[in-house]
Amino acid sequence: MLENALTVATQVFILFILIGVGLYAAKARMINESGIKQLTNLLLVIIMPAVIIRSFQTPYNPELLRGL
Repeated sequence: MLENALTVATQVFILFILIGVGLYAAKARMINESGIKQLTNLLLVIIMPAVIIRSFQTPYNPELLRGL
């Protein structure tokens, strides 16, 4: 139980770091409006489908069915 909470907390922390880097880049004008649109398109069109497909590629384990 504690291990799961630590994993979630770590992932949330990483997410906030990424958000902070993005905000800093936008405020410091390292990326402009068209760059933001290109990054958004990259995320939605390429990265998100790849992550979804990757999440389904797990080996079959009968133990996963117990307790459903």
